Amino acid sequence: MKAVNIPILEMAARKDELERKFVEIARYQIDKEGAQLIIAGTGAIFPSLGIGSRERIEQALGVPVLEGTGIAIKTLEMLVSLKLTHSKKTYPSPAEAI
Repeated sequence: MKAVNIPILEMAARKDELERKFVEIARYQIDKEGAQLIIAGTGAIFPSLGIGSRERIEQALGVPVLEGTGIAIKTLEMLVSLKLTHSKKTYPSPAEAI
């Protein structure tokens, strides 16, 4: 995991720098670390870069580029539709107040 070191509130104003750094870091991870998939660690990157940015970057890099917030939402939708929940053994319901 590597950081672009641009505060979230500044991403939209610095979108050229954000995209350049994101692609530079991803390219390093692909070429030097063997990454076959890139996942953006914050949900603010692609909205800051604008519509179609994820697809554009994915095309430039030649590997899938995913956005974590979308993955989390789709995972939640799947769990709800399958009527699944977390492990009650690992995460039991809180005790009722007396």
